[in-house]
Amino acid sequence: DTRRPITSGSVACKVLVAGKTVPAKGRIAAGVGRCTFDVPASARGAAVRGTITVRSGGNAVSARFAFVAR
Repeated sequence: DTRRPITSGSVACKVLVAGKTVPAKGRIAAGVGRCTFDVPASARGAAVRGTITVRSGGNAVSARFAFVAR
């Protein structure tokens, strides 16, 4: 991780809500990797966990995230 803006590459996202996979889309925007996904309204209070992987310039960096849906 160089902390420099990303200008090209790919982003992969894996997201679980209450242990079930939800569709997620990864993209590069404003020099960073981003994941977008919808948490179902019925999942209020459920754990949301995921991984984002950014590949650029022959390197890959992954990060995990987790939060409780409100």
